[in-house]
Amino acid sequence: MNHHIFISSITELQKDFKRQFLRICQYHQISSEKTYYASEHIICMLEYIKFFYQKEQMDDRTSKKALVFEMVNAYSGFRLPTIPMAHMFEHSPIEHLFYISLCSTMPQHIWNLSYIMPQKTVCNNKYYIDFALCDRKTGKVQIGIECDGFHIHYNTPQKVENNNMRDREIKRLEGFDIWHYSGSEIYHSSLALAKEFWKYVAITFYPDH
Repeated sequence: MNHHIFISSITELQKDFKRQFLRICQYHQISSEKTYYASEHIICMLEYIKFFYQKEQMDDRTSKKALVFEMVNAYSGFRLPTIPMAHMFEHSPIEHLFYISLCSTMPQHIWNLSYIMPQKTVCNNKYYIDFALCDRKTGKVQIGIECDGFHIHYNTPQKVENNNMRDREIKRLEGFDIWHYSGSEIYHSSLALAKEFWKYVAITFYPDH
């Protein structure tokens, strides 16, 4: 695809989505104190559309229009983050994508009781984890998620050993497990992985809801 046409198409798609999304915000009467977070939401969604568009290399106008409405429908239930997060993912599009997927598929009853915290520090700031699911009342971490890049975590036996030791130490000191997802898994199946994660959380932590 011609680069300039591609950029123009992306811009058109983003504007289209923003118009639709703002209509949803108005319809649901998002409260004024959440206005800033709603803008963060829009940023996340536009980035997701850009990612999805590039991945599928869609160049047909009808397909682009269909994608806009598909994204609006899929993410109209997106849970606004408790703090603005978009700046945290500038250098990690895979984490950004999975954060959006987690938020957009988070069941209402879990949202009422928990929140997702990116880049959570643990073990007296010795480590940080990509995402932590925290209890809203206590702030205690219930489970962690790592989005693993092969070259960062697994391309040598020593790195594999170090990561395993780190997980065991976090479990011993903090008391929670960490789920690991590869970048390839997230790229190809982010929504399916997020739904699987929430199903586990519901059964494990909130069996009575």
